[in-house]
Amino acid sequence: MIMFSMVSAGSYAVAMIKKRAEILDSCIRLLQRINSEISYNAEPLQIIISKVCRCHEFDKLVFLHKMSRSYCENIILCWRECVEKFSETSPITKSDKELLISFGEKLGTTDIEHQQKLCDEYISLFKQRYDSLQKNQREHIKLCKICSFALGAVMLI
Repeated sequence: MIMFSMVSAGSYAVAMIKKRAEILDSCIRLLQRINSEISYNAEPLQIIISKVCRCHEFDKLVFLHKMSRSYCENIILCWRECVEKFSETSPITKSDKELLISFGEKLGTTDIEHQQKLCDEYISLFKQRYDSLQKNQREHIKLCKICSFALGAVMLI
């Protein structure tokens, strides 16, 4: 029973690493989509966010769906609250959460050209996190599996 618990804990850790990678990938695609919407449609931020909230492409980003269901006059405050609630139940790190919140707070505060630059900057930051996670993911997964089996074996003995 103890061995099974240890292996399960290791499997859970591996699943969370993979889920974080999927979320970071979705964040990159979200920022690219927002950038495209700003570039081509030049619509108000409220409308852009409303559009992307309804896209099933971003289902991993649960905070977007919470934003679409809740009415907020202040989109920045709503973004912050929804990201913070999302981070409580997701495998994103504190720095991932802060980066997402930072993006939301800066979005819509300047002209279109600067908004595009902001999106490009944050896309780059999220890509760096994603690439780093991908690079280390294999080692983390191996380590989690080995540790869970080793701890389970030690507990069994």
